[in-house]
Amino acid sequence: MIWAIRNPPPSLSLIFSHASKTLSDESGFNTESDDVSEFRVAVLAGEWDKAELHLSCIPLVEAASLAEALFLIREQKFLEALEDKDFTTALIILRTELSPLNINTEKVHNLSR
Repeated sequence: MIWAIRNPPPSLSLIFSHASKTLSDESGFNTESDDVSEFRVAVLAGEWDKAELHLSCIPLVEAASLAEALFLIREQKFLEALEDKDFTTALIILRTELSPLNINTEKVHNLSR
């Protein structure tokens, strides 16, 4: 899962980039805002603080969507810390970033095992 986020299949990434550029060029409109573009780049680069900053600037349909998106970003950050065997950082992320969101508490409990 971690690998798939940071390294999308080249063909899909190229197809999306090409389709987005073509649509933008032909219509004269950008297909995504600068914040959406920067958010996508930050997520793919694993720059979690930047991703959260840009996420807060993206208008979402519901306020709950922001909290859920933050949970997913922080969960990925936690999983990558575990993958890097940085257990201290993973524990700090779990305690100070994931748990306080009070979202999907059952999953948070499972992540702590």
